[in-house]
Amino acid sequence: RILNPMRVINYLNLLSAIITKGKLIYVHFGITHRCNLQCRMCSIWESVRSKSEELTLDEIKSVADILKSLGIITISLGGGEPFLREDLKEIIKAFIQRGFRVRLLTNGTLIKEDILKDLVNLGLRDISISLDTLSPKKQSYICNQEGIWNKVIDSLVLVSKLFPKQGSLLLVNTIVSRLNLEELPSLAKFVGKLGY
Repeated sequence: RILNPMRVINYLNLLSAIITKGKLIYVHFGITHRCNLQCRMCSIWESVRSKSEELTLDEIKSVADILKSLGIITISLGGGEPFLREDLKEIIKAFIQRGFRVRLLTNGTLIKEDILKDLVNLGLRDISISLDTLSPKKQSYICNQEGIWNKVIDSLVLVSKLFPKQGSLLLVNTIVSRLNLEELPSLAKFVGKLGY
């Protein structure tokens, strides 16, 4: 088996970071502040002015080059809601081509099968989807929008079906609050059965 040179460099950077504790290896990059939800625990949507204030694809590629030169291995791309970016595929491709392990953070309400297939074909293997409760009513309350829970569950199932079983990291993000504290064990068991 031939080793991918980018993977070897990433492993060496990781080993160096562990030994010296003086190197960054993981960065979160908010590629947009726009969001289709107005969740009660988040205020990022309040800062939105327009998508014209976001970095362009060329500017994002420059950021990717800088982060690569710093030895970053893993980048999580979030927001806001990254699926609101029309150039999401190109953004992910830019990071993957530079050898990053890319994790996409999403609220799971805008995922479309054709786009998801394209992202998997590009090499996306890690994704985090937000789910705060097993109760559709509570999820609607938390996100200030009706019908959210079913959209998220549909996305969880779709991602689980389309992402490779080997080498993928499927995560669920949960904001812990008094609304869901008692159901956390059940929530963890539920998403575990879906492959998260």
